Amino acid sequence: MGANVTIGKLDHGAYKETVRAVRARRDDTVAMEVLNVYDGLTDQTISGFGGAITDAVCVTLERLPEAVQEELLQLYFGAEGIGYNTLRVTLDSCDFAARMYAAADDWKKGDPGNRFAFTEDEVRMNRYLHRIYEIAGKPLPILLCPWSPLAVMKDNQSRIGGHLLKDRYEDWADYVCRYIEELQKEGFLITAVTAQNEPDAWQIWDSCVFGAEEEAEYIAQALAPALKEHGLSDIGIWLWDHNKERMLDRVEVAYESPAWLSVKGIAFHWYTGDHFDAVRLAHRLYPEVRLVFSEGCVEYSRFGGGSGLEYAQHYAHDMIGNLRGGMDTFYDWNIVLDEEGGPNHVGNFCDAPILCDTKAGTYERHLSFEYIAAITRAVKPGAIRLETTVYTDDIENAAFRNPDGEVAVVMLNRTKHGRRVDLRVLGKAYHVQLPKESISVLRVK
Repeated sequence: MGANVTIGKLDHGAYKETVRAVRARRDDTVAMEVLNVYDGLTDQTISGFGGAITDAVCVTLERLPEAVQEELLQLYFGAEGIGYNTLRVTLDSCDFAARMYAAADDWKKGDPGNRFAFTEDEVRMNRYLHRIYEIAGKPLPILLCPWSPLAVMKDNQSRIGGHLLKDRYEDWADYVCRYIEELQKEGFLITAVTAQNEPDAWQIWDSCVFGAEEEAEYIAQALAPALKEHGLSDIGIWLWDHNKERMLDRVEVAYESPAWLSVKGIAFHWYTGDHFDAVRLAHRLYPEVRLVFSEGCVEYSRFGGGSGLEYAQHYAHDMIGNLRGGMDTFYDWNIVLDEEGGPNHVGNFCDAPILCDTKAGTYERHLSFEYIAAITRAVKPGAIRLETTVYTDDIENAAFRNPDGEVAVVMLNRTKHGRRVDLRVLGKAYHVQLPKESISVLRVK
């Protein structure tokens, strides 16, 4: 008995998707090597997938021929691209920038002498954001993230490290609102903001340390009131924006404070390991807020020397684990970087799904791009995650019901041998073979 279903498989070559007859039988006839998809047991709704547009991304694009720039942006945001529908944007500079910059030297709430002006770096970024909007054919929602308050607002008078002075909380929050308003004037759709990128780390680049109590106090006493005062209360405040291992500790403090009334989401990174149970527990304990993977990349300083396959598997493993935990949105870090893995003003070079040779005017799609695309093409915005069980932990998986009724099942096999699966879904069992070291997607209605 055959059925027409869409099968996509990717191992060490290009991702290929075909519609073909797959042997199917009644689902009550299989018991061994089964992956069950329970269409009646549903969980979170998926908002979408996206990536970060940093100064490094824009500098890299600007150094390429216009036709190549266009091709790259189409790959991510075009009608035939991989389906990115949301963006993460930095407020002023971050490490992935050619230099440090800010749109003001100082800022005091209510001071008529305040002077705000986007730097040439930010003007360039806005230009690429406009082009992305044109390619997408609609305004894409933007998560705005600060790496550091203005240097004069901090106890060490530097964009590197230090703490935001308590008597400057309101000034900084007012500046954040002004930044949002200036982006809105450009026509950009800002839907969320984090209080601080990686608040638990004093980095050698743009950074600021916020303890859990400090972050909660800043949100409750300054950021949330400022958003309301500026008529921006529809913009969500997302907590944490750092690694998963301390996420629950941070959220617990905010939950017990007035800040929780204004928190709409929890953002997290991957740099200290899986901690998928932290995502799962946050989803169980705080179901009223969104869970968002806001950053992850392969740092050369920590993971250099790995293979393209290892990097690709890292992405898919983390995406599947977070999705199963309750994540509703995924942001990759820089969508493209140059041949060094930058530019980066402190030499913190990293890999990206696409690296560009700015001298030759060419680019290379890495296997990680293909693995990400396998998931983002299969799981549409508005998809609902379905619960699954599987006979072996060799097969990492997640299943979704798309808005058109199609069920998509993503299966990652990181082992060095093929695995067979009888996949039970929608009353049928489909026999599929998963190649070794591969990602596969089955889509069926």
